[in-house]
Amino acid sequence: MSGPGRHPYRTYGVVALVVIGGLVALCLVAFAQLLTPKADVTVQVERAGQQLLPGSDVKLRGINVGTVSSITSDGTGAELHLHMKPSMLKDIPDNVLARIIPKTLFGEKYVDLVLPAQPSSSRLHDGSVITIDRTTSALEIDKALNDLLPVLQAVRPQKLNSTLNAIATALHGRGNELGATVEHLDAYLKGLNPHLSQLKHDVTALASVSHTYNQAADSLLRMLDNLVVTSNTVVDQQAQIERLLADVTTASLTTRDLLKQNATNIVQVNAVNRDVVALLARYSPEFPCFFRGDAGLAPRIHDAVPTGPPGLNHAAHVVVEFVPAFPTYKYPIDLPEFGDTRGPNCYGLPHPKLRLPVIRYKDGTQDDPRFAAQGQPGPVGSTSATKGQSARGSASMGDAGTKKERSILNQLLGPILGLSSTKVPDIADLLWGPLARGNGVNLK
Repeated sequence: MSGPGRHPYRTYGVVALVVIGGLVALCLVAFAQLLTPKADVTVQVERAGQQLLPGSDVKLRGINVGTVSSITSDGTGAELHLHMKPSMLKDIPDNVLARIIPKTLFGEKYVDLVLPAQPSSSRLHDGSVITIDRTTSALEIDKALNDLLPVLQAVRPQKLNSTLNAIATALHGRGNELGATVEHLDAYLKGLNPHLSQLKHDVTALASVSHTYNQAADSLLRMLDNLVVTSNTVVDQQAQIERLLADVTTASLTTRDLLKQNATNIVQVNAVNRDVVALLARYSPEFPCFFRGDAGLAPRIHDAVPTGPPGLNHAAHVVVEFVPAFPTYKYPIDLPEFGDTRGPNCYGLPHPKLRLPVIRYKDGTQDDPRFAAQGQPGPVGSTSATKGQSARGSASMGDAGTKKERSILNQLLGPILGLSSTKVPDIADLLWGPLARGNGVNLK
């Protein structure tokens, strides 16, 4: 086709191509936001991460306020260059902080602007520099996400998807139960929180106890090995043990019947013996020294009457004579009385002094006029007294109990006991004095 009619179609074609090219260029310019007014803001971070790319969103409280235009690094840190919407800058303080967090678990990251606790009156402007949020919570989130990344890289997506689907299916329709469980867990943690220091101490102590058990492991193993032998012995002696248990059961039943029948008597015996036991308890400090002294008395008694050569008689000749009797019993003057309140005293036992102190017991006769009228009774075994004289007033008893008599007895008993006269114990005078008074002594 030729002629003037073809030129209008060519013109239309060229115009259509220009219009289409202009629309494409306009779309590219609009996509690159070349005609959109913007303010350049820089964020200084230690690292940007692999998921933060140019074009990533910049948000404040979930609202998009800009994009990441580029990322540069000098080897020690990174700078994020942001294109901020100028209309939003008037609402953002210049001390705002930045966080780099992912949108989802596997999604790309974005820059999240965080308002401080005390926002500044100055506003963000073109050329401002924002620092990264270094609060504890932000660092913990960043560390948790960084630690989670190797785990997510090692997990196979299909297996993770199956696991998440199984968890979702298990939790479907159990929201109320899950909420109650979380509330119970919260209450449990609140109750545990005040005792964390004690829990820490217990864990530390558990380490010490474990160390002790570790050191004693050999002994414990030997004990268990010995326990095996003991267990085998018990198994071998099973019949004898059964008979023993049967006998113990029978004895227990017999003892039960005995106690049941005599329960009242046992209580009465305890009640009756209360005073006796109290008296024994009071004088119990004397028992050890008394028995030790009694044990040392046997050789002394043996030495007091030794066995000598044939023909040498060491036996004592005893002359028993009757002395005037005490007045007859008269009630209530002669009721038993023990007025001594000195309490327990060992008096040097088990190694008493050679001369014991003279002890006058309060036996109730001191103030009795009948004894004062007749005089105190003389020592048992005294020699004969003249008629009408008391034993105390006998002429043969004039030296009884005096130092003179003790001196004579000590000289006589010393060779028999194998001691010097100065070391003869007082008990020898007490025992031999009544036997020797009034008797003649022949020395060989």
